[in-house]
Amino acid sequence: MNSMEAQVSLLEAIDEHIDVMNEEMILIDATMDTMQASVSGIRANLSSVRKKVGNITINIDQMNLEMQAMSHEIHRMGKPARSMNKMFPFQ
Repeated sequence: MNSMEAQVSLLEAIDEHIDVMNEEMILIDATMDTMQASVSGIRANLSSVRKKVGNITINIDQMNLEMQAMSHEIHRMGKPARSMNKMFPFQ
């Protein structure tokens, strides 16, 4: 009997600890929900950054093509002047 009384009295303390643990689990669950929302926001921002970087890359490629075309045109336009310099060098 004494043994059973001792074990029953321990049950009350165990119940109190379980209640505290349940409250802490609720707080942990809320924190995890907040973290998941934050991670989702970060993913959305990273996706936006990836798209913007992709657009920048496309623009740089287009600018590179334009610069190559300009370089070709400048070289073509300078050909008569180079020919004149060969005929009449300025020295």
